[in-house]
Amino acid sequence: MLPMMQRDVKSSDAFRWTAIVGAFIVLALIAFVRIRLLDVPLERDEGEYAYIAQLMLDGIPPYRDAYTMKFPGTAMMYALFMAFFGRTPAGIHLGLFIVNMLCMILVYRLGRRTGDRETALIASGFYGVLSLSQSVSGIHAHATHFVILFVLAGLLTLLRSFEPDGKYWLSASGICFGTAILMKQHAAVFALLGAVLLTIEVRRTHGGSIWNKVRVLLLFTITVAAPLALLAVAMWYFGLFKMFYFWTAQYAFQYAVQIPPEEGAQLFIYYASGIVGNQLAIWFLAAIGCCSLLAKRESRSEHRFMSVLAVFSFLAITPGLVFRQHYFILALPAVALLAAEGLSLARFIIYSRWIPGAVLAVAVGFGMYAEQDYLFTLSPNEVTRATYGKNPFPEARMVADLIAQRTTEEDRILVLGSEPEIYFYANRRAATGHIYMYGLMENQPFASVMQDEMIDQVERMRPRYIVYANVSASWGLTDSSITRVLTWAQNYLGRSYEIVGYVETLDPEMPVFVPANNLNRYGILSDSYLALYKRIS
Repeated sequence: MLPMMQRDVKSSDAFRWTAIVGAFIVLALIAFVRIRLLDVPLERDEGEYAYIAQLMLDGIPPYRDAYTMKFPGTAMMYALFMAFFGRTPAGIHLGLFIVNMLCMILVYRLGRRTGDRETALIASGFYGVLSLSQSVSGIHAHATHFVILFVLAGLLTLLRSFEPDGKYWLSASGICFGTAILMKQHAAVFALLGAVLLTIEVRRTHGGSIWNKVRVLLLFTITVAAPLALLAVAMWYFGLFKMFYFWTAQYAFQYAVQIPPEEGAQLFIYYASGIVGNQLAIWFLAAIGCCSLLAKRESRSEHRFMSVLAVFSFLAITPGLVFRQHYFILALPAVALLAAEGLSLARFIIYSRWIPGAVLAVAVGFGMYAEQDYLFTLSPNEVTRATYGKNPFPEARMVADLIAQRTTEEDRILVLGSEPEIYFYANRRAATGHIYMYGLMENQPFASVMQDEMIDQVERMRPRYIVYANVSASWGLTDSSITRVLTWAQNYLGRSYEIVGYVETLDPEMPVFVPANNLNRYGILSDSYLALYKRIS
């Protein structure tokens, strides 16, 4: 027995050092990539959050001058970053870098709750790699990153409340889950996860009086609802509750029921195949981790927690069947923990000091090799083009600079399209609260009223400049779309505005501005461009 014991000790020591060294290498790589790409152009969702955050920093409450179906939590996080790091893409992405590091720490702490230190370190590194991936648009500051921050905090404080001296942590857990919902409505699924875990614990430990069990669950429910209740009170105070309710409840419901199940299934398969394919080794380890948990009969509580977490993480992606790449970030903590569990199994079934380390290197290296251009070579603008195709995110900066040079802060502007990042870059107020055209083009009962409202607002505000986005992805036009606003826009531009020029989308590194008086010389060279119009005095 003695030789076997010595071999196990050596194997354990090797695995420990592998985990420590691997975690530091992964952390250094993640920091390098995120710092290298700090100045990546904002995409649409980021532009929306940044513009609303800019308005909030200027004293304008959410939903007054910019309409959105999203709760304002993520915009508040943007405002915090912009206040400390500047009103720039780099400032916003520096804030994301900090949040991502905090999430890695919380994944580690959660891993320590369900396993040993080495497994927790590996889970943290796996989360960092997965959440950086191009397949989930990891370099961009989507709301899902902030959801994960508060969900992980909620889970850790909830588990802390299960301990004999942890009764005061239950309220903190509820507030964390409630704050996560303010980041994105999908987080309500994780609040339900917390309620399920709490119910299991209450049934296991709170014997006797039913009232004691109900009281614990009621306290959790109240604290989860508290942040949303405070938001509703704030909206009432500002006289915006009706607007808030329409956009976050009535319109949001119509948005969520547009996708039929068969189309939703196709979207899920399309995005999931790319996400799993880019990080195939880690996802394969996660599958092994699931089998490992099933085999551990002595760890029933760990098995139960990880199973429930995995199920609810999947459910959090699915509301409305409106799948997007970054929605899958909500499942990554569970995947990282399962993958780390799968890797830790190697040290128990493979009697080698170095095989587990080799498996770890392959798991991380596979994804980094698959995305090497994105991670290490492409410039910030090229990363945007490689991820989002001809969407005019690099060009938005150029057209915004042109507008800022030609206007004052009192002038209003309009973007005909769904490019709210232009409002942010130009630091100019929109002539309408409809900063997206998507809602106006959707097959939903409010589309016609929303178009009339937008037309009325624009004609009253008479914007100094108008940007027309000749990009199909900026409109979301379908066969069932009401096109009245398009006809109006053509007539309105024709009678009240003159063309200034075009910003081309041919080269993300060197966007081309083609002045209108040189159009015959240069020509329009692509089918995607931003056209800039100036109001005729």
